[in-house]
Amino acid sequence: MQYIDVNDIEPNPNNPREKISRSEIADLVYSIRSVGGVLVPIVVYYDEKRKKYRLLDGERRWRASKELAKQDERFKKIPANIINKPLKGTEHLEVMINIHYKRKQWSTAATAKALGSLIKKIGEISISELSRRTGLSTSRVKEALLFLRMPEDIQEKCYNGDLDEYY
Repeated sequence: MQYIDVNDIEPNPNNPREKISRSEIADLVYSIRSVGGVLVPIVVYYDEKRKKYRLLDGERRWRASKELAKQDERFKKIPANIINKPLKGTEHLEVMINIHYKRKQWSTAATAKALGSLIKKIGEISISELSRRTGLSTSRVKEALLFLRMPEDIQEKCYNGDLDEYY
């Protein structure tokens, strides 16, 4: 892993995630600023022809860091795992699919369970403070807290995948 200047990185035109909303970036800007930097490194390879790093994973983190770097020099560098350039043909696409489609965001049930444990340890806490401490958006925190109001047997079934959490 190395720290790379955010301006030495280019997005990947083959990123299977077509749209990244402004609110997603805003949430990440808030989170990154709250914890003092990016905690999970992006994944890049060096493109000799372009003399830049090319993103394979972490475009939202990179965009948020670029935005923060305009405001604060502390965010000008981002942690990155540098891998060998994928071969031509299908390997590049396979790597992108592996990174983007096989990774899952935590379910509401899993998020709620984690927040419930945190609340039990630290006591009553405001939604905004939970958001600040965890880096989750306030809407995600609210959704998880609403989930925690459901009967425990329903929560457990959702957590185990026996019941759709949006039933």
